[in-house]
Amino acid sequence: MSKKRTYEYVTKLLAQLTVPIINLGKLNEEEKILRNKWAEKDRIYKEKEQKYKEESELRWERINKRFEEFSKKISDFTDTLGLYVEHQVRPAAMDKFSKYNINIHEACMGLVQRDKNDNFDYQIDLLVANSECAVVVESKSKLKIKDVDEHMARMVKIKDNPHKVLKNSKILGAVAGMAVHDNAKDYDIKKGFFVFVPAGESVKIANSKDFGYKIWETLN
Repeated sequence: MSKKRTYEYVTKLLAQLTVPIINLGKLNEEEKILRNKWAEKDRIYKEKEQKYKEESELRWERINKRFEEFSKKISDFTDTLGLYVEHQVRPAAMDKFSKYNINIHEACMGLVQRDKNDNFDYQIDLLVANSECAVVVESKSKLKIKDVDEHMARMVKIKDNPHKVLKNSKILGAVAGMAVHDNAKDYDIKKGFFVFVPAGESVKIANSKDFGYKIWETLN
């Protein structure tokens, strides 16, 4: 082989060997670019995830704060209604039924009764009684017609599943409101309930002296 042909052969062989080296360099560069892209995407994802986490924590803090404020309002409201019943309605109930020839001897608050499966059945806000009958008083901040219907349903429950202190008793119903609309008052009276309404710094029974109240009788 001549020197010229040998030179051409070697040159061609070197050229063939150089191509993979160049391609390998190009591949490494593309891989580097791809890794940088994925690293950037990962950074953006983590930033969004952290932002979402912070926003979620802030949102839950706001919800918890509102819930605490709402719970406090409910607690304050319940305390206010409870104090109204204890210091206004109960003393009036002990005294003002006498004009209906019902002489009250005792009172209790917050009686709870369960059904035969030991599940909650009903609660009595205020119960005033003598040896012959008892008056079940339901109290509301704003007395509405639907409250009267609910109390009517409660009276049926009491009749069918009387608390031990109410067995073999005649039971009367009454409602008391810190605010009572005339339509609710009239509806109460038509249903046979006594109605306690605010009267200055105390309360009074709004029913007339000849009011014909409804009687529920328990037998067991």
